Amino acid sequence: MLTWLRRRSAGDEGVAMLTVIGVAFVLTVFAVGMTTLSLNTLKSSGSHVVFSKTIDAAEAGVDQTLARLTKDNAYVYPAGLTITDANFNSTTGWSSTTAERDWARTELLSLKNTAGAVNHTANGDFITVRAANLKTIYSMGFSPNVNNATRTRLMKAEYIFSTYHPSNAILTNGNIDCCASYDVGLAPGVPTSTTIGIHSNGSLGGVPTSENGGTVTASASGTCSSPCTSGTPRETVPAINPRTMYNTQSPIYASNWYDLCPDGKVRAPNTAAAATPCTGTVLSNTLPFRGWDKSGSVWDLDDNGTAYPGVYYVYQGSIHLGNSHTASISGATTLITESSNNRGCPKTDGDITLDNKSTWSGGPYIPGVMAVAGRNFYQNNQGITSPTGGAYLAQGSVNQHTSSHDSLIGLMLAEDFCGETNSLQGSVLFYDGGDDLPIGELIRTTLELELP
Repeated sequence: MLTWLRRRSAGDEGVAMLTVIGVAFVLTVFAVGMTTLSLNTLKSSGSHVVFSKTIDAAEAGVDQTLARLTKDNAYVYPAGLTITDANFNSTTGWSSTTAERDWARTELLSLKNTAGAVNHTANGDFITVRAANLKTIYSMGFSPNVNNATRTRLMKAEYIFSTYHPSNAILTNGNIDCCASYDVGLAPGVPTSTTIGIHSNGSLGGVPTSENGGTVTASASGTCSSPCTSGTPRETVPAINPRTMYNTQSPIYASNWYDLCPDGKVRAPNTAAAATPCTGTVLSNTLPFRGWDKSGSVWDLDDNGTAYPGVYYVYQGSIHLGNSHTASISGATTLITESSNNRGCPKTDGDITLDNKSTWSGGPYIPGVMAVAGRNFYQNNQGITSPTGGAYLAQGSVNQHTSSHDSLIGLMLAEDFCGETNSLQGSVLFYDGGDDLPIGELIRTTLELELP
């Protein structure tokens, strides 16, 4: 009996030992597994941090280039860069994402040793490129730095220049002399409840009467006559830059866009990015052309000429319709002049004048845009009969001077870039509510993504 008990006790001890060994083994495996999992988690977390920093560095490059484009919409880096790859078409873009990625990587990595190309941030380094013939920014981020990168990421950002929507019938930076026999009203079809706003960031010498409907309001940061309210905040007047319109709009309207050049030739627009006017294909060496003739630096329509529809861009000169001929515009037309001293002072040309021997019965060719003057806009004529209107814009001043109460339909906007004063008398402006105008220089990003 004792022998049997001893044998049973010894068997129990063996089972217990095996149990202890088994539990210890399981715990060991579990501990090893948890340790491995923790190490992998830490490694993955560290990799994610590096991955995130790299994309942050690339995005910093996009932001920096957008800021530079805001100051100079023709900014290109490196200077003179254009895409000449066989897989790229200026109209349809890239043939594939792979071709785009390979081109961008090659261009970016070729700048690694170029002075000033590599930018440093707390999250890593970045390099960016922007070609002249594509509104796209490519930026590559390197972490921890460009010379010791464990990660790289490639970003692309597409952008456009925003339009501008005016909210006033008249908006000027400079003073407005007003308003002997001057009226404002609403164009046909505009709700009579529409407010007709008039604002000067300078002084407003008077307030016009209301021709029909609407409510006239006026404000200025200088002195003005009742019911004008003085001391109101300044309003932002956008830059009136004919060259910006040339670079952004001539590719859109190229088939009916005509450069009227200082040498008396007429050329098709040069639609390359940041191109200079009057460098395109010669369309005519002799004048008149489509009714246009030239005396000195001033362009006019001849007696027998009726302007054909289109955009007429006078480079380093002025337009004076009715100057020496009976000028008639019957087709949809947009007139633009660029001063010889664009975005500089003083100016000697760039005016658009509608004189008393001119008529304009056609509306705008570029929607919402009748005339863009590189210096001053003048209405001195008695024959604006267009059933539709648009904006009359001036880098300098806007002026309406007639003795027979004739009118414009649309709105007027003056940057008064060289400190000009605007003058309104003896005419009528029928406010049409305004359209989105392609004169904005603010940039809006339309797409931002990573190229794999």
